[in-house]
Amino acid sequence: MRFSGILAMVVLLALVLAACDDEDVAIEEPPGDDEEPDEPEPDEEPEDEDPADEDEPDDDEDEPDDDEPDDEDLVTIRMGWGVPVEEHKYVMMAFPEVAPNLGEEYEVEWLQFAGTALGVQGLAAGTLDGATVGGLSSANGLAEGADIVLTGAMIEEREICTTPYVVRADDDIEEPADLEGRVRGTSAIGGSTHYIGRAEFEEAGLTEDEDYEVVEVPFAQGEEALREGEIDVMELASFFGIQALDSGDFETLFCVTDVVDPFVQLLQGFRGEFIEEHPEVVEAFQEDWQTVTEWVLDPDNRDDVITATHEATEMPEDLLEGFLLIDDLDYNRPPQGGLDVEALQDNWDFFHEVGELPELDVREHVDEEFTLEAED
Repeated sequence: MRFSGILAMVVLLALVLAACDDEDVAIEEPPGDDEEPDEPEPDEEPEDEDPADEDEPDDDEDEPDDDEPDDEDLVTIRMGWGVPVEEHKYVMMAFPEVAPNLGEEYEVEWLQFAGTALGVQGLAAGTLDGATVGGLSSANGLAEGADIVLTGAMIEEREICTTPYVVRADDDIEEPADLEGRVRGTSAIGGSTHYIGRAEFEEAGLTEDEDYEVVEVPFAQGEEALREGEIDVMELASFFGIQALDSGDFETLFCVTDVVDPFVQLLQGFRGEFIEEHPEVVEAFQEDWQTVTEWVLDPDNRDDVITATHEATEMPEDLLEGFLLIDDLDYNRPPQGGLDVEALQDNWDFFHEVGELPELDVREHVDEEFTLEAED
């Protein structure tokens, strides 16, 4: 079967920013002053009727006060999210009851972005309070002075080949050096998998733009571009790689984890100023983050996780059924939703060594009180 058409729709969907329902409606309920004029004539109404009349407006005032301040008093987190592999957030959107503090201690305005770099930009600009950020995109933002605190992680690549760089099975490319004179596809020029692949080809003695050409191809079009001979090698993340390799028409040249292992892919970040202004809200969110992580990783909930992922991404459920949360096929998800600080530091050091990042210290961008760290 060919899924390229369906998956192309998925990527197009991810490129559209979700509409911002910015309806912080300030509900102006009159306090009841208009009802105060005493229409009944005082001489006709007994005195104990006045208290009854006074009680009624009081009750009317109490009713909206009981309902409305709860909503008005809750702080709303403007939260950036994207596609794919953000199951924590998909579950919170589809099954908010899994996060006990959501709706009780805080509200969330979910804002979809096409890529983690836009989430970083939103945090830097103050238009987002929290967002999914990438290991490299967050580092780039921090290097530019963005006030971002890293508070947890969603997925890592660890030990297994979750992101293979694939070639056609009938091609004569058997090792990275064989790419000489050919065309490399990459999902995002300037992205992490671009630099990781470039490092592997440099190790084989090839220089980008001199010994081989590089072009940008979205994941969803990668398999078709390989089949048509438009490119000769391409990294295919997660289910894109599974789909291609299962066809028997492609082979793995090398993997992300052959170059960087572990590789911390997706993180949760908050704007530093938001944490300072609303520490209790971030604390409540972090409690939910751990709860949701445990719920996502519970095999009894896998069907619901697939449902939530399908609703958020519109990926076919039968496709998700074939890989999502299956060991040796899907990404590693830290058990507590925690950040492996040492692994991320190694990643940042790698990007510094290949000349794409200034030297940064992860410890300067986490918070002992709020950051969930991965347990050994």
